[in-house]
Amino acid sequence: RIGRGTTQAYAYFFYHSRDLTDEAKMRLKALEEAQELGVGFELAMRDMEIRGVGSILGKNQHGHAETIGLNYYSRLLSSAVAELKQGKMQPLIRDVPIDIPLSTTIPEDVVPDEGERILLYQQFANIRDEEELRKARHTWEPKAYEFKQLFDLFEIRLLIQSSQIVSIDTNYPNKNNGLPSEKIIIKTMNPIAYGFVEQPFERVDERTVRVYKEDLGEDWVKTLMRWIKQLNDLQQTS
Repeated sequence: RIGRGTTQAYAYFFYHSRDLTDEAKMRLKALEEAQELGVGFELAMRDMEIRGVGSILGKNQHGHAETIGLNYYSRLLSSAVAELKQGKMQPLIRDVPIDIPLSTTIPEDVVPDEGERILLYQQFANIRDEEELRKARHTWEPKAYEFKQLFDLFEIRLLIQSSQIVSIDTNYPNKNNGLPSEKIIIKTMNPIAYGFVEQPFERVDERTVRVYKEDLGEDWVKTLMRWIKQLNDLQQTS
């Protein structure tokens, strides 16, 4: 089943373990671990790790990428190149798991070539400041609505870089859980002040809050961003 928006996608794989090659086992393992929304780029990077990607990661250097993962290795490499060019350290983006109900795929009718789409995902993933993100929005957002949601996700990603947030997850409504709408769950490294958590947000424990998407209003993404900014301000002053 192909997912659309908040509709969950799923697939079944039938195989006999005795017939699998080592490479096939690694590919199935990569699919099994791909549990987060918008993980297509990570899968592409994992595929490149499995099959090899040329001399830059050849036998003399491949060990480093294999140890820490190609995606992170590529970002370290990009950071080192930028440091040499600019003469100063470049901040690395924290890998904070984010799963929120946004459609964040680059439309094939806008960028038909799969390789170009992967490069765009990588380019967007390496954005490090709000001005750079604003320029990318100005260029790509008018082309398709999916770009707005994609950049909303990356804006949230930038917001939590200086925060204590360690994950943002979502439970989606289905016939078994009876949820009225998507339930967004935010976890932090340090305890959140009790007076800070107010409706529509609810405290789960001292480091976890939850909120239903429908309770955030029509412009729920902006409301969520404002709350994260306020949390940042609170935790930076405490």
